[in-house]
Amino acid sequence: LTDKNYYYKGQQDDDDFEKIRIKINSGEYDLQIVKVDKNDKTKRLANAQFEVTMPDGSKQTVTTNSSGIGVTNKIKITETGTDTIKVVEKKAPDGYKLLPDGCEIVVTKKVQNGNYSIDAELSGNQSGVTLTKNGNTIVITIENEEQEKEPGEYDVQIVKVEKGNVSKKLAGAKFEVTMPDGNNRTRWNSKNW
Repeated sequence: LTDKNYYYKGQQDDDDFEKIRIKINSGEYDLQIVKVDKNDKTKRLANAQFEVTMPDGSKQTVTTNSSGIGVTNKIKITETGTDTIKVVEKKAPDGYKLLPDGCEIVVTKKVQNGNYSIDAELSGNQSGVTLTKNGNTIVITIENEEQEKEPGEYDVQIVKVEKGNVSKKLAGAKFEVTMPDGNNRTRWNSKNW
């Protein structure tokens, strides 16, 4: 009873009992969404946009960055019990199909050694979604399938190279391309391969 981190001094009362309050540290967790190509799990996808319904019913918009990762705000833990988080894809990365169904995560909050910790699992069978945990970070990896091209659709990639040295690719080139419908499109080659 002398550990000041977990116990407060008791209060004297008329019933010869001491009132002791046990202090439990607060905790928090977050959700990390990782977006990958269904056929190449090493290929991370940027600009996927998700609506995440938090345990308190509030909604957050989470967009994956250039590394294919999006993270929610921290979720505070103040008591044991269960939280439910819903994740619905609102915008797929360019060239990919929208994930047809969202996913639901059940988070179990518990106390271990005076600190909050969590366990998490996907609710139901959710194809193309996997869940792992890293400390108090829940990581869901969501696969996306490429859209099929319409008949007559094709991709064109233009690469600017140094004259006399085709292995040296140049960044920042500006191209004007006339599309089959006659419209001109201006594109920049912003990468330095």
